[in-house]
Amino acid sequence: MTHRLSICLFALAFPLAQTAVSQQPSEGVVGTGGDEMDRLPAELDTFVQEAIDQGLLKRSAPVGTGPSDTSGPRVLTPSPAQAAPAETPVPEHVSLRPRQDTEVQTGCAITSAYDFSDFEHFETYADLMSWRGVIEAEETATSKTLLAKAYLVLGMNEEARMQLVGKTDKTATALRELAWLMEGRAFPNISYFTEMTDCDEQARIWLALAKLRAGDPAGADILSTQINAYRHMPLRLRVNYTALAMPALDRMKERTLNEKLLATFTNDEIEYYSRLKFTKAMFDFSRRAPGSEQTMRDYFNHLEYRDEAGAALRRAGLDVDSDYETEFVSRLVDDYGKLPEDIPVEASLDVLLRDLNQAADYKMTLQLASVPAAQSPEARARLADHYSGLVAADLASAKTLWNIRGMDALLNSEGLLEGREDLDAKLGQAAALAAHLGLRTMSEKLSARLESDEALAVAQADLAYRLADSDQLMKLVERNAGNQHIIELAALDAVRTGNARRFAVLSGKLPDDAAFALRLVETDAASGHQIVPDRFYQRARNIEDEADARTLEQIMTARKALADASKQPTSIALADVPTSLTRVGASLQASQTEMR
Repeated sequence: MTHRLSICLFALAFPLAQTAVSQQPSEGVVGTGGDEMDRLPAELDTFVQEAIDQGLLKRSAPVGTGPSDTSGPRVLTPSPAQAAPAETPVPEHVSLRPRQDTEVQTGCAITSAYDFSDFEHFETYADLMSWRGVIEAEETATSKTLLAKAYLVLGMNEEARMQLVGKTDKTATALRELAWLMEGRAFPNISYFTEMTDCDEQARIWLALAKLRAGDPAGADILSTQINAYRHMPLRLRVNYTALAMPALDRMKERTLNEKLLATFTNDEIEYYSRLKFTKAMFDFSRRAPGSEQTMRDYFNHLEYRDEAGAALRRAGLDVDSDYETEFVSRLVDDYGKLPEDIPVEASLDVLLRDLNQAADYKMTLQLASVPAAQSPEARARLADHYSGLVAADLASAKTLWNIRGMDALLNSEGLLEGREDLDAKLGQAAALAAHLGLRTMSEKLSARLESDEALAVAQADLAYRLADSDQLMKLVERNAGNQHIIELAALDAVRTGNARRFAVLSGKLPDDAAFALRLVETDAASGHQIVPDRFYQRARNIEDEADARTLEQIMTARKALADASKQPTSIALADVPTSLTRVGASLQASQTEMR
């Protein structure tokens, strides 16, 4: 199978190489003479890399999955200015016979499973063809393992697994798991790589990638300790690692770590590898480099990069196509639904709900809550937070239809909100709002869910305060004499409206704490009525928060300046008396109007 695949690829690549050579300037890809046969290895490698980038050499990707348009970011087509370094048929650092390691057994794993030092300078498919025949001819115990490693280095993960078919030793298992990890389709096997690190230090960098792909920030911490190992990876393997790791690091805002990864590549290498060029564009966008938004939108219009580019744009608070968001979240929900119950998804859920919150509506959130992988307390708590946040936003909206949507979501939360401390408060708020809007049946249904009538009274008071309904507030004070929250709202309303008599009635029932005293002082200053007694100003001086203390000091300074100004007598010329009296009369009339 491997031989047939190579022959077919070679046959397909030959006419492609001839066509490309005929269209390029004389210097060619490899920078030598114009002989087409001299150019063939580089052209063949370009063809194979394109096939890998577009999914043609992956197990389940159909032919032609790569986008065919040329308007977006281009797929790898190196021009003379972007040419790969010159290649020889046999690179001087790559032996025709890599060492045939004996599988060294330890108490728990193979120590050399992830040692790719033999392939450090292995960069092209031509390198592979140079020595593969020799390795296959020898038929040693580890020849297929070495060939699998070579395929892994070049990003040909399916071909690597084909070499390991029927092999059950620990090295083969380790490489097979790595192939699945690098293919990026299945959920990473974190437990396996965690176990491997107990015996193989070189597995730590792969554990970091597994955790990053799962959305676990611990992956970034591990990777930060493995930068030296990362630098010594074979180039192609490092490129593929970066393509998987950097989008995850971008979601975690690990800009410094991303910069360290990119620093290991030259500008020519970044231009040559299409996936690497995209990750550089993501990094530039995270720094808000000039023109980076348009570049990211160009990638968003390119099918291969659309999901990652779309998520990056949403993280930056920029709009993307709403239909795409909904479709993308639907696919993620389906993917979560296929995960087993023991897979940790809390971190990836957090990223989804934060980056694509507009598309993760009530229905999508409930769908996520129903999948087996989201049944852990942590996952359900994160989903409940998101659902509750949607409800709060709808109930606070000035749009009646959105208010009703939030009420309906509370009644149909399918138990997701059960046990939350704020559930009664939200039910009360929704019930009070429904009553205010004349939705009697809705209000009754919501009130029936309340564990106590007090929550409804508090919600009604909150609504009355928001609507500046002073009479309703006083009625609620009378009906709920012991409810401190309602008394405080009524007192604040009295200060806001300048009703000194009502405030005098309520002031004896107010708490002694400095925080509420500061609220009274702030309301008094904002309203300009100056009816709050000095004892509350003195009580507010006990506030401990520095920002609040500065606010109080500013209010006290302004209050003193106003008092000093009122004590200074003003001289009025006899001729100006009628005009002054007219102004005083107008002022008194305006005050009486406010009181009414």
